[in-house]
Amino acid sequence: MKVELWCERFAEYLRLLNRSQATVYGYTLETRLFLRLLAEQGLKDVSEISREQIHAYRLHLHNQRKPNGEPLAVSSQSCKLGAVLCFVRYLYTEQFILSNPARDVKLPKAPDTLPPELPTEEQVEQLIETPDVETPLGLRDRAILEVLYSSAIRNAELRALTIEDVDLHRLELRVRCGKGSKGRVLPLGEPAALWVEAYLVKSRPWLVRDAENEVLFLNSLGRPLRGESLTDLVRVIGEQAKLSMKVTPHILRHCTATHMLARKAGLRQLQKLLGQCQQHRALHQSGNHRLTTGVLEMSSPRELLEPFLTSRALYVAEVTVNGDRRYLESFFTFLESVGADHIGIVDFECFTSYREHLEKQPGRWGRGFGAAFIHKSMQVPRLFLNWAFDNGHTLVDFTLYPMPHRVFAVAEIEVPTVDQVKQLLAAPDLSTSSGFRDFLIMEFYYTLAMRRRESHRLDLSDLSLSRKTVRVVGKKSRERLLPLSDRLCALIDRYLRESRPQLRPYPDEQAFWISPQNGGRLGYTYLREIVHRYSQRLGLKIYPHLLRHASATHLLEGGAELAHIQAFLGHSDPNSTERYAKVQPLELKAEFERCHPRSRA
Repeated sequence: MKVELWCERFAEYLRLLNRSQATVYGYTLETRLFLRLLAEQGLKDVSEISREQIHAYRLHLHNQRKPNGEPLAVSSQSCKLGAVLCFVRYLYTEQFILSNPARDVKLPKAPDTLPPELPTEEQVEQLIETPDVETPLGLRDRAILEVLYSSAIRNAELRALTIEDVDLHRLELRVRCGKGSKGRVLPLGEPAALWVEAYLVKSRPWLVRDAENEVLFLNSLGRPLRGESLTDLVRVIGEQAKLSMKVTPHILRHCTATHMLARKAGLRQLQKLLGQCQQHRALHQSGNHRLTTGVLEMSSPRELLEPFLTSRALYVAEVTVNGDRRYLESFFTFLESVGADHIGIVDFECFTSYREHLEKQPGRWGRGFGAAFIHKSMQVPRLFLNWAFDNGHTLVDFTLYPMPHRVFAVAEIEVPTVDQVKQLLAAPDLSTSSGFRDFLIMEFYYTLAMRRRESHRLDLSDLSLSRKTVRVVGKKSRERLLPLSDRLCALIDRYLRESRPQLRPYPDEQAFWISPQNGGRLGYTYLREIVHRYSQRLGLKIYPHLLRHASATHLLEGGAELAHIQAFLGHSDPNSTERYAKVQPLELKAEFERCHPRSRA
């Protein structure tokens, strides 16, 4: 059996799914061990892998012992077996095997254990002061401990830090690629900054061997630290400090969160500091292919477009259906270009070719399409193909197709400040009817956190100045009532009495925003151009949805509860609200300085 060949193919498959380099390395390593074990047992080809062999490997992991004689931890068994199950699913997905022998294999369940004993603030202080700072390595160790405890940074994130990632003047660390390919900017305590500066001046020049090496923390050979080395380094220092509990970089991460929480730090600020993200939903797997009578007709994809969109319209908004139509038109054009004129011809290989086609396209501005657009461009066709499978038009179950992970950019959305929003709102000329209308449109975006689509749909009947409310129809036709302040009511009254009549609306026109060119509802695209035009004059980069982000963020900074912001924005999921209500770097830094034991020298 060609073990290395299969491992290389599997690694390429994982890279295609945008898995991290560490995941590719770990999964390939465990798969290699699994295949070599099967080869020693006489297996000649991967097509001969059976359910019994997978269960035997699971038992092998259960009985395996470490060099010290202890059994493997359940978490280690689960990681090793999970890599093997992923490899078997890859074989089935790519049709190297006809059935999935790992379909019903369950990963071992980790037992419920007590949380580890954490050092107190005094014990952490004792730990940090243990290294001998008179030696280069001791000075490096002190700086490492200070950074680990100050920023709650992960083991791998600390080892990946470069000199450029540390801003000692602003007391910040930049994590360029954290867990889930997400970056973040972390505050750095003054003591940590002082010790890092001392390390850079006195210790690192003594350790470095290659002048082009930009990695921040180096080992005695001038190379980047390894994960096990960093763990052992912290553990040994903990033993030297005579602490009663085992200390690791991850334990120090727990300590940071626990000690800040004890000082009444906000949970959302802690989440931002730790760089935690939502868990991905588990993918449901099924190895059953069904034969149905509808397959015999082999419909073309375009013939199924309207029936699919009709069924889709039962549970999504009209704007979503129109967007799905555009994505599917592009998909169908690609299918016609490769000769896939029947739905039954479309398979996993064809769908992967479509993704490669999207990645090669120049995009609107000459650059390649973004990861989010590619993900959406594949997600909608997969929904269509799943519908076709459920209705008997194809034999291929695309729920098994592994969609690529979305790649998140390091830079987050830069939310405008209160002063920048004030500058924007002061830009229109209020003496003209169009200028006052533009000002009020932007005021609605910011004060009421309206979506552009919601603002475009506004009618006169939606406003009630007597009750000081406005009715908004949001996503999925969900309605909500938003409060109007006395100031906003006065502005609306002025617009209705003075500005709107001068825009010459049709006598029966009910639209709230009027275009003087045609006397009808103001165009959806023009609603965006209004904000773009005024922000461009000020040298800012603001668009309607960014004002919605600003509204949520400024409400949060003013002390509003997240649940109230969620209702204000019209979100059904609080996770969506968390993405809008940003924890700004200054807010995180203030919370850090208020609650972290070592934020000040």
